[in-house]
Amino acid sequence: MTDRLAVSLAPIDTEQCLEQLRALAPKIGLAEICLDMMDSFDLPLIISQSPCPLIITCRPVREGGAFQGTEQERLAILECAIDAGCAYIDVEWDSVALLRRRHHRRTQIIVSRHWHECVPFSILNELYMELKQKAEVVKFAYPARSVTEIIPILLFMHRATSYVIGIAMNLPGRLTRLLAPCFPNSLLTYVAAAQGMATAEGQFCLDEAIEQYHLERLGLHTRVYLHLCENEAEEQMVIERNKGVMPGETVHFPLRATRAEWSKLKPIFKACCPRLTLVTGDAIKR
Repeated sequence: MTDRLAVSLAPIDTEQCLEQLRALAPKIGLAEICLDMMDSFDLPLIISQSPCPLIITCRPVREGGAFQGTEQERLAILECAIDAGCAYIDVEWDSVALLRRRHHRRTQIIVSRHWHECVPFSILNELYMELKQKAEVVKFAYPARSVTEIIPILLFMHRATSYVIGIAMNLPGRLTRLLAPCFPNSLLTYVAAAQGMATAEGQFCLDEAIEQYHLERLGLHTRVYLHLCENEAEEQMVIERNKGVMPGETVHFPLRATRAEWSKLKPIFKACCPRLTLVTGDAIKR
C-alpha cells in the first residue's frame, strides 16, 4: 500500500531535494515538495530526476504557507510543474479557476482548503460538492484542538464519492492520518521524512509510521483496535502490541481522551469505520 503513503518535504534547494527523494523513494509511494518553504529550486530538474511521483505545492500565506510573491508568480510556478509533467499539483480552492492548462494529460489537480480552526461537516460537505467538479482530488485540513474535533474530517472521508485527502492537524488529529488509508476514496496520508522535519503539526515521521504502525500496509481490509489510554505508559503498551500482529491486517492505536470525549466519538467510529474496535479499561493491559 506504499502508493498511499506520501512524504512531505521542505528541502533547502534542488540538490538537497533530489538527495532526500533518492533516499526515501524505496519506502514511499509519492512525495510532496513544498516549494514555498525552499530557498531556491529548479523545478523541471526536480520533476525529471525524481525517483517517485511528485505532488507540487506552493502555498500562499493566506492558506498557511510561506510564499511571499504575487498570485500571478505563484500560479506560474504551478503551471511550470504541469508543463514538466509532475503527477499532481496542489492548488488552493480560491485559485483553481485561475490556473491555466488544467487538463494536462499527465498532471492531476488537488484542490485544497486549509482552515485555522475546526470546521463543521456541513461546511466541508457543501464545499466538497462544489470543488469536486473542478479537480480530481479535494483536500481539506484544519487543526484539531481536541480529539472530538476530528469528527468532521472522519465524516468527510467516509462520505466522499471521489478522491479526497482529509487531515485534522496537531496531536489530537493524528488518528485521521492513521485511518486515512482505511477509507476507499482517501487518496493518501502524509508523513514527515524524519523527526524534526514535519511540514505540518501532527505528522508521523516515516520510520515511526512504518515501524510502529505499518502505515504503508494499512487499507480497507485492516482491523483497527483503538485503545482509550490514560497515560504514556498505557500508550506505549498499545504501540508494543503492533510488534505481534501481521502488518496491515491489524493495527493498535492509543487515544488519549476523556470519557466525555470518548462517548462523543464512539458512534462516529462505529458509523465511519466498520472494521474499528474500541478498547477501554483493563483490556489495554491484556
